[in-house]
Amino acid sequence: QLLTGGGEELLSKLNLEAGMTGFKYLSNPNNRKSRRDLTDFQETQNCLNNIGLDAESQNVIFAIVAAVLHFGNVDFVEG
Repeated sequence: QLLTGGGEELLSKLNLEAGMTGFKYLSNPNNRKSRRDLTDFQETQNCLNNIGLDAESQNVIFAIVAAVLHFGNVDFVEG
């Protein structure tokens, strides 16, 4: 949802421009973007608004999601 509905500015801010193929957690070939992802993202934002989270708080949540995606790309090697 975030990668489809987040918009260019948010995706750039979170370094998510690579899209689904740029993240190991999402690189399953069965994962595909859909139009529903966009509407689901908008619904998620509406729900977050309804529970009282402002845009800044929502961006913190999206940054945490982005961090998890980025951490998933980290490779550890024995030294």
